[in-house]
Amino acid sequence: MIPRRGRGQGTRLHLNNKNTTNTLRQSRHTCTRFPTTMNNTQLTEFRTFEPEKTVIFSKAEVGSVGNAASKITFKRIRLSARNADGTIGDLVLNTAADLMSFGLQQNMDMTTGKPSGYSFPICLWSRNGATADEKLFVTQFDRLVETCKKYLVEHREELEKYDLEIADLKKFNPLYWKMDKGKIVEDRGPMLYVKVMENKKTEQISTLFIDDQTNQIMDPLDLLEKRCFVTAAIKVESIFIGNKISLQVKLSEAVVKVVDTTIRGLLRPVVVRPEDVANATGVTTAPTPETTSSTLTNALPEMPPNDDNEVAPEDEDDDVTQEEEEEDDDDLQLPPTIAPSPAPAPVVAAPTQTVAAPVIAAAPPAPAKRGGGGRGKAKTPTPALPVGEVKV
Repeated sequence: MIPRRGRGQGTRLHLNNKNTTNTLRQSRHTCTRFPTTMNNTQLTEFRTFEPEKTVIFSKAEVGSVGNAASKITFKRIRLSARNADGTIGDLVLNTAADLMSFGLQQNMDMTTGKPSGYSFPICLWSRNGATADEKLFVTQFDRLVETCKKYLVEHREELEKYDLEIADLKKFNPLYWKMDKGKIVEDRGPMLYVKVMENKKTEQISTLFIDDQTNQIMDPLDLLEKRCFVTAAIKVESIFIGNKISLQVKLSEAVVKVVDTTIRGLLRPVVVRPEDVANATGVTTAPTPETTSSTLTNALPEMPPNDDNEVAPEDEDDDVTQEEEEEDDDDLQLPPTIAPSPAPAPVVAAPTQTVAAPVIAAAPPAPAKRGGGGRGKAKTPTPALPVGEVKV
């Protein structure tokens, strides 16, 4: 009689199989290496960048923001890079060296009027003429944009954009060129208004700013509206698909040279300024409009137009959390009703009281004069009249 194998015995016999054990070991080894391989982010050199072979597109992820009454649904395609060693990581491109920037700029929400993050505008061409590296970077970036356009058109059915054509993606490129009568002004060069990376939970800027002179990490807010030269590492993050389709680009790192815009006097080159005294004593003074306007010798370039004011939702690791959805719900709610102030009490005139005029007492009668051998009679005193009355 063959003994019946129990559940435990059958399991042991199965695991004792040599081939099965080797297979399990390989699968466990592969699973532990998978996150490391996918997160091996390396700097992609723009001079040798081949977007057709390097860029990897993920499947479209569906997300939403808001409550049931005002729910906004969108899709997002993440971009990755295939490195030279075969690993995969984020797509991070370096730029040409020493590009002029107007410093950190605070963005304002056009609907709420509240601050909504920061951006870092970068002039991709020098004012005196573009260098070979500057022109090459713009060319390579345009190649990346065209690669993304072709992918979107080829997968338009998956994106539920059945009529999407290349001509519909004219504003997909985030590079902004100055236009004159509908034509690009070639000698001005493009601007890239790249967003600064932020942690929405801590509300801290996570982009790394490094001082070129001291090689130390800088406080990002020290670069607020400060002219500087920058060598940047730009992260091409994803393609946002909502009412419009846009390429999401963020500033990962930046090596910065701050430009000294202080005006030197001719008669007294070495002069003590109020801000120098404040820095020496540790006393902070409120900036005046004159000092604020003098920090920039040139005005900021014209901001790119925003047709429908749609902004891709910002989130940590590009995942909309429940807390952020609640914050978005608060933004979509109506402003709190302000109770009307109580009406002022009517002014009641005090009743007019007739005050009797004081009565002036009559003078005592003068004593009678004696003379002529006779006794004079005392005259009857005339009663006093109240003030304001006339005797008839």
